[in-house]
Amino acid sequence: MSISKEQARQSILANMLNTLVKSEGSYNYDIASAVAQEISEATVDVDDLFLQLFPQTFTREPYWSYHLETYGLTKIAPTYAVGTVQFTGKVLGLVPIGTIVLSNAGQKYSTDTSIYLDSYGLGSVTVTSVVPGVDGNCNAGAIVAVEAANPDIYTVGNTEAISGGAAEESIEDSKKRIKDKASKPAHSGNRNQYAQWVKEGGGVGEVTVIGAGEHSVLGGNVEIYFANADGTIPNSTRVQEIQDYLNTNDKIPINDNTIVSPYVALNCSFVIDTVTVTPGSKTKAEYIAEFTSDLQNAIITPGFLIRTYDSQKKYLISSTLPISKVGTMIYNIEGTNDYTGLTINGSTSNLVIPYNKIIVIVSVVINNYVEIWYISSK
Repeated sequence: MSISKEQARQSILANMLNTLVKSEGSYNYDIASAVAQEISEATVDVDDLFLQLFPQTFTREPYWSYHLETYGLTKIAPTYAVGTVQFTGKVLGLVPIGTIVLSNAGQKYSTDTSIYLDSYGLGSVTVTSVVPGVDGNCNAGAIVAVEAANPDIYTVGNTEAISGGAAEESIEDSKKRIKDKASKPAHSGNRNQYAQWVKEGGGVGEVTVIGAGEHSVLGGNVEIYFANADGTIPNSTRVQEIQDYLNTNDKIPINDNTIVSPYVALNCSFVIDTVTVTPGSKTKAEYIAEFTSDLQNAIITPGFLIRTYDSQKKYLISSTLPISKVGTMIYNIEGTNDYTGLTINGSTSNLVIPYNKIIVIVSVVINNYVEIWYISSK
């Protein structure tokens, strides 16, 4: 516990002989003040050091790396977004490696290999974002142009999202991995170890591991489902990256046939019949945007969904999104007075999510957005 300069000074003065002059401005008072300043600063340093010594409370380097190393972990670097783009152009035209394509937001991606367009002038190639992190992610249809003119190329586009870009692992994410390593022992290719291996690939969020005999998985097989760190469904290029990471880094036990797949989308529409808000608090569009963002963040927050496991608590059966939790989120939006008629996919029941699916929010609709001053009856 840190001690203020005033507390330290008063303690020093109290322990001096009463025969000494201790009033403000005296020699003894000034000496006590100088010593008290040093003591106060030292106790602040000790408090900080105490926090850094524990994996639950560290806040900075070098302790960040020390704690990871203690548990045999390393900080996960930022990842690059990956995906596939489609070219049209001259028959047998060349698209060189390193060709830069652009999104409608100005994001840049580089082709990973050279390709020759086929006899119809068509071709596909994988691309990687020029910069790492979430800024490299883009939606399907966002790729619109080639940076440098190439007479062999007419058009370029992407039919699926380019995804997987994630920031460097945060301190809080490192703490979660340390906790998982300590509380979920990983050994001999067990379920926990597979999940840890997949997350080592970077940019990975939720992971579900299903072994032989579980959900009709055949003997010798291990099925892995994963999402991107932002909760989105990974594209085929990203799935192959994780599959290759497991296959080429001596991760998989020799007798296991590991199949990596993206989660399947459980498309969800959220409809609120009426929302009553304080006038001027926010527009309907702003309200929907905030609710959608809050809901997406909540879905990927550990503990928000209710998990149901088999009788031995080994593997996941399903997850549940309680509609009451969604209602609480609505009430927590600033300016909300009341709401009625919440449904998820047309139902007022809790949403059950199969083990191999994740929620994809396809729409949020508010039928009636009413601004009215709320007068409490109290």
